[in-house]
Amino acid sequence: IAHLLRTAGTLVRNSGTLAGNIAMTKSRKFESDLATLLIAVRAQLSIISASGSSSIQVQEFLSDTTPALSPGQIIESITIPLPDSASANSAFATYRVAHRRNNSVSLANAAFSCTFRRQDEKTILESVTLIFGAATPMPTQATRTEQHLIGKPLEDDQTFKTAMNLLLQDT
Repeated sequence: IAHLLRTAGTLVRNSGTLAGNIAMTKSRKFESDLATLLIAVRAQLSIISASGSSSIQVQEFLSDTTPALSPGQIIESITIPLPDSASANSAFATYRVAHRRNNSVSLANAAFSCTFRRQDEKTILESVTLIFGAATPMPTQATRTEQHLIGKPLEDDQTFKTAMNLLLQDT
């Protein structure tokens, strides 16, 4: 919630919509803090038109291979999956860097999520999502870094050294 309250100013937050932000991100390559967060949580868009409805993940909608909304299509809803509340072994965090705290375009933003397990006194990542935004017109997923981290102990220095090198390639 704290990240959302630092996105845009009060006037924009009170008059704009989340769906409008995502549509503008797609059609105008708008650098959106919200897109970064929605991709990290695997949010889904429901798009309707006179000919029917469809569902698509935000990341796929924003990709270059998916066309922008056609005339007559609207984003009806955005579904944000809730984390598994039964699992204490998950984490989600967002970050934003800008010239000012509020009402300033981000210089960089990021959203990270992961699940993990404890094994032999070590913390092992089971899944990880690393999304970076604002530095490019569309948010970027650090897939090579994610793949490297899965199954590795977080306490291992070499895990992080390799991850940092891969992150430079991913972004």
